[in-house]
Amino acid sequence: MDAQALQIDPRLRSHLLLATLSLAIFVSTVFVVVAYRIASDLGVNSELKAAEINVALLSAQTDLANSESELESLLAPSGHYIEELQVKENIGVLVRNDTDFVVFSSGVSQSTIEAVTALLDEETTGSGLIELEGETYLWAAIKSHHNKQNYSLWVQETSSLDTLLHYIATRLTVTSFLTFWVAVWGALILSGIITKRIEKHNEALAYMASHDYLTDLPSRRYVFEQMSAHIEKARGADDCSHCGALLLLDLDQFKEINDTLGHSYGDEILKKISRRWRDALPSSHILARTGGDEFVVWTANLKTDNAAKIAAPLIEACERPFEVSGMLLNVDVSIGAAYFPKDGDTIEELMKNADIAMYHAKRKRSRLEMYAAADNPYTEIRVRLAGEVTQALSEEQFVLHYQPKVHLQTCQVTGAEALVRWNHPREGLIYPGAFIELIEHSDYIHAFSRYVLSHAIQQIQKWRDQGLEVSVAVNLSPYNLLDRSMTAFIREQLDHYGVTPEMLEIELTETATMIDIQTTQAVFKSFRELGVKLSLDDFGVGMSSLSYIKNLELDCIKLDRSFVLNMLSDPCDKAIVQTMLDLCANLGYQAVAEGVETQELADLLTNLGCAYGQGYFFAKPMPADQFVRFMQDTPKRRSA
Repeated sequence: MDAQALQIDPRLRSHLLLATLSLAIFVSTVFVVVAYRIASDLGVNSELKAAEINVALLSAQTDLANSESELESLLAPSGHYIEELQVKENIGVLVRNDTDFVVFSSGVSQSTIEAVTALLDEETTGSGLIELEGETYLWAAIKSHHNKQNYSLWVQETSSLDTLLHYIATRLTVTSFLTFWVAVWGALILSGIITKRIEKHNEALAYMASHDYLTDLPSRRYVFEQMSAHIEKARGADDCSHCGALLLLDLDQFKEINDTLGHSYGDEILKKISRRWRDALPSSHILARTGGDEFVVWTANLKTDNAAKIAAPLIEACERPFEVSGMLLNVDVSIGAAYFPKDGDTIEELMKNADIAMYHAKRKRSRLEMYAAADNPYTEIRVRLAGEVTQALSEEQFVLHYQPKVHLQTCQVTGAEALVRWNHPREGLIYPGAFIELIEHSDYIHAFSRYVLSHAIQQIQKWRDQGLEVSVAVNLSPYNLLDRSMTAFIREQLDHYGVTPEMLEIELTETATMIDIQTTQAVFKSFRELGVKLSLDDFGVGMSSLSYIKNLELDCIKLDRSFVLNMLSDPCDKAIVQTMLDLCANLGYQAVAEGVETQELADLLTNLGCAYGQGYFFAKPMPADQFVRFMQDTPKRRSA
């Protein structure tokens, strides 16, 4: 979430107030206009109705009069009819019989009455308003039902109606002002309430955006903002007052807890360990959860490299088990540290290098490692190569070189180990140290291993066609143990190229086989049933277990070169090699010594009882055609 989106607009309250007042003015105006129009219409209708009643009474009175004199007497100002009228001023009455004559006038001149009569048709009846010389008059006319010659007209000024409407308008204006005044205060109060609620809501959103919901620790965004501010301030500084340390923490054994006990247990572990770490660190250190079981600690303004001092209480906090639902659970931590600006002057560099150090700590099981450039596996060329693996497989840029396995006494070649090289179109021949780890941690590991196996089996068949019976050993990745269709693939390739299974040897490192003993045993059993040979590579450098070596039912154990190379100068290495050779002899496994560099080493190994060896003393890994020539020259070298 963008931090800018969480800031309150300083004009928000004024905008709310303006909008509310505008709405109040609009509503008040509409109210006044509508109310005035309704009152006006009601007043006019009421006056017209009264006029119609009066003119009806007038028509009835004229029907009773037998002469004009009687009519004048009846409708005179002191007459009976006029006395009964509620309206006696500003009216005029005209009666037409044989001749037109005005029988009463009060405030309305005879000329006005005649002008109104002239504007109306002679047969016009009903009521209405009429404009005359800028004045508005109300009129009502009726023809007698008894005497069709009688026509009565009532004319009245609208002054009383105007007075009424003025009265209504005044009251409506006062009401509108009061309404507007109430709306102003309502707008002030409402805008204040809305603004405060929005501020509280945004504060909650800001907190959620900057803190982890589960552990209540600061989030990745928050710690990155603090780091960014510190780095920006430190740019250009010559002293170490603006140095900093970033520690990346990753929990060990956490995935096993989630997978076996469920995520609720994992969440409780995260909460408890967060509280322990928060209590163990000074307030000047920022502890944040960046996701999953990954945390960071950022410390600014360091004068010395004291990551170990920062990490010590964090490691100690994990030494005590965590109780979850009555169960005690152990969780350890691996920490990688990178310093600003020594190990990076950007957040991205610091995070990347701390991550490299953290994984180095996991591999070494050392809990804490400082970043060292030598530990960085992500050089520019390796990153570039990672994106070219697919193309390399499709274009068959990977080639196999073969190092001979020889009999130490006779120098006779008894087999070969296939070692992969990348024949890169730009970089030339690249050795596996630059790309194997990248492939093992990618989605291409199974396709890559199948590629190598297929080409090795094809080479066995080609050499057989040339009259050479050479078995080939192929190294598999520990990740290939999880490929359940690997055995079927090997069987298919052997059948397709007509190669007998015993001509293929599968090698796995000791460390790889120790990852999951049960899985390794199951895979080795399927290989054994297939008929291929099984070899354990780099024996002696891992967590050796004699029981698991016995249960794997191997054909061959290869002694790691680190022991063989120093046998002449280190009695301990010599004793270790002797012990491993005795173990192989007692278990019935063939022993092959790696790293045979000199004649003296070959002779010593022979004297210790080792029959087979590999090393530069005999030959380096070579392309298949050179390997054929080496095989052909072997008798000559032996006789020499």
